[in-house]
Amino acid sequence: MLENAQYLERNFTEASRYDKKSDNTTAVTLPVVNSPRDGGAVYTISATTLTSSTYTLSATPVAGGRMATDGCGTLTLNHQGVKGVTSATLSASDCWNR
Repeated sequence: MLENAQYLERNFTEASRYDKKSDNTTAVTLPVVNSPRDGGAVYTISATTLTSSTYTLSATPVAGGRMATDGCGTLTLNHQGVKGVTSATLSASDCWNR
């Protein structure tokens, strides 16, 4: 997720927006959609919110994968650097400080 966040921030520097490239017509696509990048994915990564001025990235455990029953559920990261969790039994600070 952090690599995707850096990518979106670089794009914002060039295009003055998160959701489109500097040509203002081409939609942004995330460079990393699975974690880990190689081998069997344990998380799928997506932009659950992607507008001109905001984004929220989510890392959702793969169903049946080794993180599917983890107490952190889905990890989130937004354009302000706020780290969160959804569908979790643990707190965001517990999950992000592992």
